[in-house]
Amino acid sequence: MTARTQSSERRKLGRPPRGFQAKMARLPIQLCKHGFGWVLGSRFLMLIHRGRKTGRKRYAVLEVVARDREHGRYFVASPWHERADWFANVLADPNVTIVVGRHRIKAKAKVLPTDDSMRILRDYGRRHRFAAKALARLFGYPDFLALVQTLQVVEFDRVMYCPGDSHLAPRPPT
Repeated sequence: MTARTQSSERRKLGRPPRGFQAKMARLPIQLCKHGFGWVLGSRFLMLIHRGRKTGRKRYAVLEVVARDREHGRYFVASPWHERADWFANVLADPNVTIVVGRHRIKAKAKVLPTDDSMRILRDYGRRHRFAAKALARLFGYPDFLALVQTLQVVEFDRVMYCPGDSHLAPRPPT
């Protein structure tokens, strides 16, 4: 896919939600902030990051498309790339905190190469067929594989454990 084709595909996704849709999309943030993140399970995480312009704390709740339990890594996808504030913010400062269920984890964000992103997203499509179809339809694509080619995956790699999460500490080598 050429850069020009990729650029036009990205435009097809439109803008991130605004107005009432944005308020509805932010409801899970309030759940997490008030200690009810466990309701969302491990399929969602709350990202706590710094605004690239203001330096203030910012929040986003994102769907986890894959998880590497052994190494403590979580993967999320961004359909809007740099147009999503959270994505642009983690590019500017990759040091973040993620909240999964009742666990706060310090992490470092990294954008994955296209090949890795596509592999992870194809696997997501196999595990969550209904959600994959719904997402493709929502963004105006004929199928999930067409949408996958436009998404960018971000990896959150655990770097430190917050107090109370000692059970998440790495096991000593055997």
